[in-house]
Amino acid sequence: MFEGLIGGFYECLQPLNLLLLFLGTFLGLLVGALPGLSSPMAIIILLPVTYSLDPLPALLVMIGVYVGTKLGGSFAAILLRTPGTPASACTALDGFPMAERGEAGLALGYATYGSFVGGLSSWIIAVTFIPVISAIALKSSNADVALIGIMGLVMVSAFTRGSMLKGFIGVCVGLLIGCMGMDRVDTIERFTFGSLDLLTGVPFAAALVGLFGFAVVISDLSLMKSKSELVATKFRIKLPTFKQFFF
Repeated sequence: MFEGLIGGFYECLQPLNLLLLFLGTFLGLLVGALPGLSSPMAIIILLPVTYSLDPLPALLVMIGVYVGTKLGGSFAAILLRTPGTPASACTALDGFPMAERGEAGLALGYATYGSFVGGLSSWIIAVTFIPVISAIALKSSNADVALIGIMGLVMVSAFTRGSMLKGFIGVCVGLLIGCMGMDRVDTIERFTFGSLDLLTGVPFAAALVGLFGFAVVISDLSLMKSKSELVATKFRIKLPTFKQFFF
């Protein structure tokens, strides 16, 4: 296995492959900053570009796009309070208040560090424990998957800041939105209201971005703002220190 990893690193460190990787990451940052465009959408949009490339460079471009989109979604979440991707939803909760306090650059630095540490650690865990994880996944039944989902819903309700009731209501709203569409097993239409557009359900990215954006609109209307206020016009990304990030 380690021989294959060394060979893979050698191929990835070739100048042309590195250039394509950086280019894909840059394009991913641009696409991820646009609310509503998720990582799979970005890969689909840029997929025709890879048709003329060899398999390895094409994969590197798509990997760069995927990783860049994850970080780019944090930019919109921090500056606009509207997550660019579903993965950056929680970033809007902490990043936007920092931007309002004039710490937009530091918030973007935290997001950059978090993406790097999270991506690197998840890659190491995947490479190290994928044989064990795959064996457990193959032995898991539908009941096990359902229990994991229920545990996640309970955790969301229990750890909601302020009121557990708010968390429970949010879970119920999420379940209702997730139930919309045609059942994959029984092919029964649920909450489609006769609309063909809802047969496939509500896209997760669209629902998440819509809820966050709608909350911002309602907040502005409640304060009777005539125009949106920019939280920051000029700033530079400020990387946090080791002590700030980990402690």
